[in-house]
Amino acid sequence: MTDLLISYPPELLLKKHVAHLLSTSEWGVSQLVAQKKLIPVDDGGKWQKFRLDDVRAYIRSLPEKH
Repeated sequence: MTDLLISYPPELLLKKHVAHLLSTSEWGVSQLVAQKKLIPVDDGGKWQKFRLDDVRAYIRSLPEKH
């Protein structure tokens, strides 16, 4: 029997998890999608999901507060 390796956090995040990572609301995430700053993936499921790497790239792109 093979052990399954499960990564955490998962590679695909639900909108509510993205909102938590960005310290915003799900509405705020929807605004980022409308502005094309975050792009959801189509995995065939009913919930909007985002790649963890894309969320991290967005965070890195934010300017530092002076």
